[in-house]
Amino acid sequence: MGVIMKLLLRLGKIRNAFLLSMVIGFIALTITDSYSQSNRPEIPKLSLMGQDESYDTDFYPDGRIWVPPTTTGAREFLVPVFITNNWASYENAQGVALYSVNPITSFEFSIFYNGQAVRAIGVEKAHPAFIEDDLDYEPLASTFEFKTDDFEDDYYWYYLNPNKWADARDNEAGRRIVIAGASAKNLPNTDRLFKEYKVLLYVRFRVIATSQPGDPSFQLLQTSPMYIDNRKVNYNDMDVARDFAWQHMTDYDINNYRNLYNRVLIGPNRGRLDGNLFVPESYLDGMNNAPISEDDNNIILPGPLQDDAMWKTEPVLPGVITLKISDAVPRFRVASVTDDEYESFDNGSLYHLPQVVTVDDNSPEVFGIARIKITNSTTKSRLSNIRIETDNDWLRISRDILNENNTFRTTARDGSAKWLDNGILGTELDPILKSTQDDGDIFIRIDADPTKLTNKGEEPWGLHEGFITIHSDYAIVSPVRVRVLFYFLANPFEPSLTKTTPGGINLKVTNSAGATGQSLNMVFGTGHRATDGIDLLYGERAYTFPLAADRFDVRFYPFPDNAAIPYGFADFAPNVNGPRSISRDIRNHDMPSDINSYIYLARFNNAAQDYPIIVEWDTQDFPDGAQLFIRSVLQGELSPATDMRLATPTGATTRAFTIQDPRVKEFRIEYTLPSTIRFVDSEGFPVIKFGWNMLSMPLKPTNSKWDVVYKNAINIPYAFTNTQYQPREILKFGEGYFVKYPQTVDTTFAGAFITEVGVPNDYIRVYGGDAPDPGDPQYRGGWNLIGALSVETSVEGILFTPLPDGSLPNTEYTKRYDVWGYKTDLGYHAVSVLTPGMGYWIKTSGDGYLRLIYTPKNPFKNSVSSPQETKQNILDKSQMISVRDNAQKHTQLYISNNSNLEIDNFELPPTPPLGLFDVRFNENKYLTNATENVITLQGATYPVSFTVNNAETNLTFIDPVTGEVYGTIEAGKSGSVQIRNLPFNSVKIMKPTSNNVSSFAFSTYPNPATHNATMTIELPENGIVVVGLYDALGNQVATLLNEEVAAGQFIHNVDLSAYASGSYTLKVVAGQFSTAAKLNIVK
Repeated sequence: MGVIMKLLLRLGKIRNAFLLSMVIGFIALTITDSYSQSNRPEIPKLSLMGQDESYDTDFYPDGRIWVPPTTTGAREFLVPVFITNNWASYENAQGVALYSVNPITSFEFSIFYNGQAVRAIGVEKAHPAFIEDDLDYEPLASTFEFKTDDFEDDYYWYYLNPNKWADARDNEAGRRIVIAGASAKNLPNTDRLFKEYKVLLYVRFRVIATSQPGDPSFQLLQTSPMYIDNRKVNYNDMDVARDFAWQHMTDYDINNYRNLYNRVLIGPNRGRLDGNLFVPESYLDGMNNAPISEDDNNIILPGPLQDDAMWKTEPVLPGVITLKISDAVPRFRVASVTDDEYESFDNGSLYHLPQVVTVDDNSPEVFGIARIKITNSTTKSRLSNIRIETDNDWLRISRDILNENNTFRTTARDGSAKWLDNGILGTELDPILKSTQDDGDIFIRIDADPTKLTNKGEEPWGLHEGFITIHSDYAIVSPVRVRVLFYFLANPFEPSLTKTTPGGINLKVTNSAGATGQSLNMVFGTGHRATDGIDLLYGERAYTFPLAADRFDVRFYPFPDNAAIPYGFADFAPNVNGPRSISRDIRNHDMPSDINSYIYLARFNNAAQDYPIIVEWDTQDFPDGAQLFIRSVLQGELSPATDMRLATPTGATTRAFTIQDPRVKEFRIEYTLPSTIRFVDSEGFPVIKFGWNMLSMPLKPTNSKWDVVYKNAINIPYAFTNTQYQPREILKFGEGYFVKYPQTVDTTFAGAFITEVGVPNDYIRVYGGDAPDPGDPQYRGGWNLIGALSVETSVEGILFTPLPDGSLPNTEYTKRYDVWGYKTDLGYHAVSVLTPGMGYWIKTSGDGYLRLIYTPKNPFKNSVSSPQETKQNILDKSQMISVRDNAQKHTQLYISNNSNLEIDNFELPPTPPLGLFDVRFNENKYLTNATENVITLQGATYPVSFTVNNAETNLTFIDPVTGEVYGTIEAGKSGSVQIRNLPFNSVKIMKPTSNNVSSFAFSTYPNPATHNATMTIELPENGIVVVGLYDALGNQVATLLNEEVAAGQFIHNVDLSAYASGSYTLKVVAGQFSTAAKLNIVK
């Protein structure tokens, strides 16, 4: 029920008759003048506190103004004047205007204050910086123009205590500032649904009290009231201290409005000079700590408290706020989060952050981090309006997790706090005897952001200096600066300059103590401008004490020994509080010309019972192409070197070296940086030959454009993708290519050493075929041309990764068809090891991604459908035909007498480009069990000989077109048939018995073809055969055959020289039979 009902709740009982009469009067007032009403104009209220019967803690955490005395210069502060303004016209539900008033366009009021303590300067119409972010409006009088008048007025104190006024008016120089404002715009209204206070304006004051503690006169100034004069508050022409509100309504009707705006007077019976004024609660707001009754003849206005102790020292009524001037001026103190004050200079205006803030490049720790604590070191004082800023973009601040001060806010490089208290909040009660909450200290997290370092064409790594500046007009020293040193550590080269995780090669050294052992980490590597000594740039520092003798310890030492670093290398990357390792040794990446490798020397101490010691690393830390060897040292003798890439596997990429002998206290690592390779054979001859070569990239270059990799090549390399050859200008590591060379070939390659190919680093797609595999219809087999790694690896390292849709080739299927390399003098040949720089054919059961990993295991043995027989066993039981041309190129084909043998797994890869040596049966096999079959040749130099040892049956060699017999090798004998020329590069081989063709079949060779191709057609009956050639769009390009063909096998040669390179389709119709096949033409 308004002010008095709240007062009754506080009192619990009425203590005298006078107060009872006041209560009855005020209850009547609240019934007719309640602020809960929102259907009629309400008399505006002013407040210096900003809260109904209380104070706004965003401005005053304990309901008081605290300022320090002036020492040097002018110390100023702003006092907000708040208003709740619902003086506005209303309409009823029918839209009829009721309670019509003129909006406020002018006002006048005045503020009393102690003139010996402060002096009014003027009016401000904008929020101060420390509060503006918390308020979403401009001061309500921001459009008003002001006139002010400040003068002495000995009426000071009368409103609060007429008795004190009578005693002290000659001792305290009361002053009053009159503030008059006017505007062409209406004063905005506040919220009509509830009582809301907003800032009307600010009054600027200057502190003039300069006395120091110990001066008796200063004590009189420490606590003094500041308040709005209750004798006159004007809005337009209405003085709310004296006038009835209804008199100022434009539709004034005394019969309807008079009782609604009736208010109680202070009353002449109290013996006060302002007895003819309305009670101040009706137009002023704020706290009231007056006691229920006074013994001063009722001159003092009654209040809600029974305890009058606070009233006697610090009286407040509506419209009043207490001004406190501290004994001493507050001072900033900068310390660690554990409250150890930092070293300061220049009378406390400069602090030095004792630790250097560090972080290394590409670190998971994005920022270099430090934490500081800011406090107010002066007891019973308050720092207000605190501003914090940094002078560099890389120097960022934020609230630390330990921060206690709820008013502290930051935005990257700027921060602010409303106040920083010492001995007031949480210790003293507020003016109405309520507890206050300790504001706590300011804890700042400092982030040194290396990504924000200014780029001036210089390297960002190294030492940077920045300052955090702390301001407050209330501090005895302001600004205060905190120097921050930031050392941005460079990233070691390993494994590459583009690495996204901390660089260096990491070692984990573990002994055998206890159940799991004790582990210590070490880091070594190379970096730009690093030295053999201490490199702060790379996080190195020197130990100042020897290797521990009573516990497990390990360190890198200079090699050779350096007297300046007798105790070895320590580590402070990314920072001294959390180094990644116990020791770090970084050398110059630009290796001096007089050495080939670096030696990293590690010494350790370990109890004899805690052996063996295991040194473990991840080969992914190694740069591509680098060589690393590790060996133990016993009494100066080196153990055999262990290749760190090939050491004992402990995981997919991790390796380990074990030290068993308790006498060993040292190991060494020999590190050779990557460089170029010579692509020659064991005798020094180029691996690449004149003409076509089946190659891949032996190293991964920075620039993979084809003419940068294969500088002397004639043509753009051809990849084989999705059953067809395609030119590839930008090469991929892991793909295979056909590359053609003139007499001058490439013998050196440069780039990164690669030991694994696979997703997500390499997306090498493999494809299945277009049709089900005849030998295994559940799969759609297709040939793919792949590359090798930078190190020899078993074909067991050929694996696959699924596509996003789940497609995954079957590895066992690929093994059944072998892995095929190519040699100029052998043609295609099955391999068990992939050699760097060479290309290889594999057949896959479907689509997927290639995964190729270094595998030092024994090569797998290919199997066929019957587990009892391997492919080699079948070949050993078959008749071998050796084919050799006049240039000593040679290969083998096989004939089996087992007519039931499944021969689909004996398929050769697609025909190589024209000119490369190739020999095969039709249907692309190197084994046949047919009674007769056609052998096709490519790239052969005539004459060509066909040799059989101990023939199992008569073998006759016939021209498939003319029927000319070239010779026969009789059963039981060994012999050769030499053919000087094959016009169509094919020869038919026949056994003495033959069976009629029982099914229709069609094949073409070679495929891909360049100028000529041979079509083989098998017909079970006579008929007209039509073969059409169609392009990729389905348009018929030519008819290659249209004639009557007799039953049996028919071979037809076609000239393709008139057709462009591309992928074509051959459509074959032979009576009731039809089929289609792809033909690739490559020029």
